[in-house]
Amino acid sequence: MLWLCIHLPVLPLEALSPPADEPAGIFETHGNRRVLIALNELAQRRGLHPGMGVNAALGLVPEVRLLARDAEAELHALHSIACWAYTL
Repeated sequence: MLWLCIHLPVLPLEALSPPADEPAGIFETHGNRRVLIALNELAQRRGLHPGMGVNAALGLVPEVRLLARDAEAELHALHSIACWAYTL
């Protein structure tokens, strides 16, 4: 049996495909706190990082586009990757 490991640290971001020409990030809610979990390169260069609260991110980069995590979109992306991997 063969195994394959794929590391997809920004899958939540890639699944939603925000525009690449503006800072963007994905957040999820933990209790009553919204926390960044994935960011594009432009947002990271502007000083944002995973684990940062949404309010702090908006204070630092007001024009950042923040999207809620979409587990359904991530599942669809993983399914597409799995189908591709089975063709190899």
